[in-house]
Amino acid sequence: MRTVFVGTNDPKLDRYPPGGGIESQIWPLAQHLSASGHDVHILTRLRAEAREKSDSVRIHEVASRAPGTVMSHYRFSSNCKRIIEKLRPDVTYLAEKLTSMAVSRTRFAKVYYTHNRDTFRDYRLPGHSNPLRAGLARMIENR
Repeated sequence: MRTVFVGTNDPKLDRYPPGGGIESQIWPLAQHLSASGHDVHILTRLRAEAREKSDSVRIHEVASRAPGTVMSHYRFSSNCKRIIEKLRPDVTYLAEKLTSMAVSRTRFAKVYYTHNRDTFRDYRLPGHSNPLRAGLARMIENR
């Protein structure tokens, strides 16, 4: 079985071995699946020097600019979608709303798990957002 894990596009956290909570879920699961004979890929934004070398889990460096912005996450997601369409996985594991945007439109099976249920907390706080930004954030989050 071929499985693809999509990272978070966060330059501080998207590293393997784990840098953050999502990465702490992905890394051991990817290693276990690989040790069980599965073809496992992780899509991440970091350069080779920021990750652990692995003979069994294939780590793909995905281009992304201006980390931390919504457009950066969407660009990362779009680039991941192209890689996923070439890899043709049996399962794609998505763990973050923004990096899942474009990937969610692939025809391959997807598992979506997140412990960050409220990506756009700010648009609900008084004085932190305008109606246009709140509407855009709500649309992205619901999609």
